[in-house]
Order: sequence, then C-alpha cells, then structure tokens
Amino acid sequence: MPVQLRKQTAGSREYAALTTLYADWLAELAGPALVATAAIELQRWLHSADGELVAVLHDERLVGFACVRQLASQQQVLEEFYLVPGERGRGLGRAAAVLLFDRYAAAWQVAALQNNSRSQTFWRGLIAAYAGGRFHEQRRDGRVVYFFESRALGRAASSGAR
Repeated sequence: MPVQLRKQTAGSREYAALTTLYADWLAELAGPALVATAAIELQRWLHSADGELVAVLHDERLVGFACVRQLASQQQVLEEFYLVPGERGRGLGRAAAVLLFDRYAAAWQVAALQNNSRSQTFWRGLIAAYAGGRFHEQRRDGRVVYFFESRALGRAASSGAR
C-alpha cells in the first residue's frame, strides 16, 4: 500500500503513538532535554488555528509525521518533518513530502538546519525534482530555507488564466 497522510485530531487513532514518535524526533534533533515537552508541543499543533499535524502512514503503520503552518493565503511552511530511522532510505519520506506539497495549492517554505548536511541533501534534491528546478534557497538563522511553488498552485494559476 502506498504512503498516506492523515490529518490528526485529539481523537485520531495514531495520536498516542505520535506522542512517542514526536519525543523520538525531539531526542534525535536536540537531545533528551526537550523530550518532556513532546505532549505539550503536539497539543499546540492540534489546537493551532494556522497549523496542521499530519501522520505519515505506510501500510497503515505510523512511520512519521509532518507539521504544516499556513502563513497567509496560498503560503505554507513545513515546520517539522520526521520519518522513523528504520523507514528512511526507502522513498517513504519523499513520497510523503510530495503528497504534502500537492495537498495545498501554495508557495512553500521548507527549512533544514545548516549543520545537517543529510537533511539539506534530501530537501534540495527532492524540491529541485518536484519544482522542476524552480526554487531558491536562503541561509538564515542557522537554517537553509527552500522556497518553491507546489504543482497544485501552478495548475490553479493555469486554469484561472483560461
């Protein structure tokens, strides 16, 4: 079965497992000091007026998550993206990201930490292929930020011009 995305609510069946996954992500990203904040951070995402917490599923198994924030009409920011280490390198993260970008007709921003070359390689390659080379990047605040438009935004603009 292909990769699927499922928007989360407090009653979602993946929510309890997401708390553990979010804690794993915090530990990998920043060390154990932030792990205790996982449940609080997930609650913030669930109740955010401008954000969305999305479970990444493969064969109905939870393999990751994404947190997306809407800046303005047709502007989205991928704030957080995580795939379980044992599931990496199989194309699941790439498939999930493409589904996410296609979900919104929007201009996107995706950031990678400057000290994480693996993340930069992943996002730069994926975004270059997805956007047909039409993207740019900026370095700011210890991150590399990639800017591009979703294919859905291009289709919406094309159909509106007819």
